[in-house]
Amino acid sequence: MSITIQHSQYNSEFYKLAKMSLPEIKEYVNNNYPRAKANFFMKYKLQQYALFLSNPKIHA
Repeated sequence: MSITIQHSQYNSEFYKLAKMSLPEIKEYVNNNYPRAKANFFMKYKLQQYALFLSNPKIHA
């Protein structure tokens, strides 16, 4: 199964985060987003982000 991800500002964030360690991701998200959005990302979207990076068949 191959998943194709269309380019968007949201996906650009994933690629930016891909170059960071987990502590760097936490710091980046907490510094660049309102607290509620940062908490949502760390609780729910970080799992999606990890899946995104672990699937080699995903294309931008």
